[in-house]
Amino acid sequence: KPMAECHGAEILRELCGHLRFDLETMESANCIPCRMPYITSMFMPRLNGDRPLPVPVGSRNFAFISLFVEITDDVVFTVTAASGTERSAEKAEWKHGAFTKCLLEVLGEWFEGKAGPRLLEGEEKETKARETVFNAELQWRKLYAKTECTETADVDDHPCYKVVFTPATGAPVTTYYDKKSYLPVKQETTVSGPMGKMALTTLLEDYQKSDAVLIARRMTTLVAGAPVKQIIVIEKIEQNTDIPADRFAPPEPVKALLAKSKAETKPAAGEKEKKAESKP
Repeated sequence: KPMAECHGAEILRELCGHLRFDLETMESANCIPCRMPYITSMFMPRLNGDRPLPVPVGSRNFAFISLFVEITDDVVFTVTAASGTERSAEKAEWKHGAFTKCLLEVLGEWFEGKAGPRLLEGEEKETKARETVFNAELQWRKLYAKTECTETADVDDHPCYKVVFTPATGAPVTTYYDKKSYLPVKQETTVSGPMGKMALTTLLEDYQKSDAVLIARRMTTLVAGAPVKQIIVIEKIEQNTDIPADRFAPPEPVKALLAKSKAETKPAAGEKEKKAESKP
């Protein structure tokens, strides 16, 4: 019998069979079948740009909200329509300046994701700090314990030097340098986080000059084994501009985490006295 033709009691009976529950478990439950013909629409194949951004490029006074806007790093199906709409609205308000949050990853100290703010620790913190070093590639001797050119390989039919940077802690970073321009065009590494380890590949494209310095204006990051793609496009670069003193000030939830961390690592008064007495 097709599931679409089943009534509630039959659906519950089928569920109990799959979960190996006694039928009495659902004896007092009510099941009202309903059809959701568009529930799988979020899984349909699509390209970047098929859905609008919460805040379209150039927009200053309007935004889109719903599950069918392009929300970076979002998930589907297990997120209700209400929370999906809330997240798109939050992104719209954030872009328009109603929120005072900042992208805290750049400091290499904490990270704010769907589960809320958390402090980075250990390998994850060291990796993030290493990634945010200005002119990091010029400081490879300082940042990496071992660096070697292992072989040559093609990236989009362009011959490249394959260079592996191995830090003292954390995963190696493999960078492909174009043989003709000597510019990095591809990077591969593995990052650790709350979801475990993820293999990332980043493509660096559209190099343009900014005061005689060539900078990749488009960076595409792919996650191995997942239909996830993050595209960063640099539209404008300004130099020697005034930056407000509070630009990188932690939001209140992060300040609370930092204060809690300091309190937990601070030695008790009795321990301080014992240490003082033990000194010659």
